[in-house]
Amino acid sequence: MIATFNPKYKLPSRPFFMKKWRKKYECIKGKLKKALQETDSIAFTTDIWTSVATEAYLGVTCHNLGEDWEMFPTT
Repeated sequence: MIATFNPKYKLPSRPFFMKKWRKKYECIKGKLKKALQETDSIAFTTDIWTSVATEAYLGVTCHNLGEDWEMFPTT
């Protein structure tokens, strides 16, 4: 479809996206490490379920409230 609209356009390769994702992962990992070092306590909740197609899922949520009872900013 893209070739029909613009034959000269070259789709980005898998390594291109992997490089972008790795950079984003490292950025978020750094922010998370900093946040965990600055907090006194955290709480985890989990949820496990199976889909209709019998695929198993596990959800993990981390909660952190500051001294002023505000949630930690995610950005």
